[in-house]
Amino acid sequence: MIDTAEDFSQCIFSDETTIQVGPSVKHCFVKGDDYFARLRPRAKHPVKLNLWGGISMRGATELAIFPGAMRLDSKKYCEILERCYVPFARKIFNGFGILVQDNAPAHRSAYTAGRLKTMNVRLLDWPPESPDLNPIELVWGSMKAFVRKKIHEPWSN
Repeated sequence: MIDTAEDFSQCIFSDETTIQVGPSVKHCFVKGDDYFARLRPRAKHPVKLNLWGGISMRGATELAIFPGAMRLDSKKYCEILERCYVPFARKIFNGFGILVQDNAPAHRSAYTAGRLKTMNVRLLDWPPESPDLNPIELVWGSMKAFVRKKIHEPWSN
């Protein structure tokens, strides 16, 4: 249990989010005189990206980006931690960082618990259904706005 604000200096707050790359509207307008000629259909299911990231008082982890259609299971989650979290914790915290994650099924599975133990990852118990306590939630809104501003058209196959 964390008792003082100073203890949070060892915490690395992590989470996932989804960013919709294309617009969510079903139609868009293009320049022209004829109203119906200007109305163009859009993709029914716009492209989405899933992101995983971690932030701390000492910096941020590498951002993991994976397809929006991909479900994050325990195996994929552990691969992300091994690739993004563990190197960051070792480099910045000399391996003594504390991972803060929500209670998503991929985070709490027996498989994940075993892999976290193997990777020597220390965890902070997090209250259920309290994402508002995780400061990374504040980052996602800004990041989504930035991505929407930079990417104007969805990718095509």
